[in-house]
Amino acid sequence: MKFFNIQMAAQISGLTTHTIRAWEKRYQALTPGRSDTGRRQYTSTEIERLSTLSQLTSLGNSIGQIAHLPIEELKDILKMLNYNPEQPKMMTAPINHKNDLDIEATHKNLLMALSGYKMDIISHELNKAKNGLTPKDFALEIINPLVNEVQIRQDNKILSIPQVQALYAIIKFHIGNIIYSHYEKNVRSHHKIALATPEGEHYMFDIFMSALLCSHHQMNFFFLSSNLQAPSVIEAVNAVEADIVILGVNKLDRLKRALPYYLEELLTTLPEKCEVWLIGNSGFKDTSIPRKSQFKIIPSFTQLDQVLANLV
Repeated sequence: MKFFNIQMAAQISGLTTHTIRAWEKRYQALTPGRSDTGRRQYTSTEIERLSTLSQLTSLGNSIGQIAHLPIEELKDILKMLNYNPEQPKMMTAPINHKNDLDIEATHKNLLMALSGYKMDIISHELNKAKNGLTPKDFALEIINPLVNEVQIRQDNKILSIPQVQALYAIIKFHIGNIIYSHYEKNVRSHHKIALATPEGEHYMFDIFMSALLCSHHQMNFFFLSSNLQAPSVIEAVNAVEADIVILGVNKLDRLKRALPYYLEELLTTLPEKCEVWLIGNSGFKDTSIPRKSQFKIIPSFTQLDQVLANLV
């Protein structure tokens, strides 16, 4: 019999390891075996159970009410909900259940859970919001205000660095799910967008947010990476034939001297049709860069949303 560790179980089921452990401890959703060294071992049957529970909770079912049910009953509930994981619904525009989601309560729950290191609750709240909102509303009404508030609390020593980093890891996981599912949908724009951060910028939040908005507007986008040297961006842009590059810059302090030269290299080397957009409230202002008509500074995600809407 083949066994899987908890990291593989999380990857297959779409849950986090925090959530799996919490479901085992609080709700006795399953009891995995242990290796000789005491590590959890999951069978394929147990992973199927986790995946089914994950699907049901994403559809609004409370884990406390379904954790004890046998797998056959869980599958029957999925069938009644007409859920088919092999054939996801392809929609020209996501369904928005915004009126059914209490945004203010979601924020309070997330911040309270973060204060108490309740990572499973954070993941559950984000999953509920992710499935109840469009990518745009998830970005602008949940993630952006949450990250801004968390940064304020971290600056005021209310939250610790480990707390914040744990939150960011969970946020990246859920945004990653949206980005992954985006590639299964039809795009509505002929534009191709590459997302990256320049060399020296490791903060990825701005391009994650940009990816959510690109997904909402059904743009054809390519999520590259952070901390990319200019030649790497140029190589990738040429390979995918992108005509827009979105660069995320959070704080200008580290890049103030290097950024103008970085932008100059991009703008003088990339094809003339390719535009470069600088996203984020970095405060960057430079009048010496070439090809100004191909360069935009977009300081807020609301403005980026408007710009993308005009491209469709």
